[in-house]
Amino acid sequence: PKRIVHGGTASTLVLYFVFVLGAHEPVYFGWQAYLLLGTFVNVSLLATCTYILYVFLLASYTAQKLSAQLPKRMNLVFYMASTASLLSMLAGTFGLLATDILAFNTLRHLSLLIATAA
Repeated sequence: PKRIVHGGTASTLVLYFVFVLGAHEPVYFGWQAYLLLGTFVNVSLLATCTYILYVFLLASYTAQKLSAQLPKRMNLVFYMASTASLLSMLAGTFGLLATDILAFNTLRHLSLLIATAA
């Protein structure tokens, strides 16, 4: 588990460094790369935070119920919420790149808001 968290954090930091580097002059990559790198940073951060939240949920449930197995329904709800947030973020990003409609940008920001609120 520690390697997963460290690997996720390291990949987020590397992607964020490239994102900041390409977001400003003299090496501005353009708005498409800005959008993709920003989304990849958010997805990497979402995956790492979701894993940490899952470990906390497992530890809390284990301490309360003295069982290391989460109920299947709890696992299902957790995986469905994280997958829905991830897919809506990616759909909003690729929809915005393909059509340049602001509704897709709203979907992208809404999925990030839902992921951070959870």
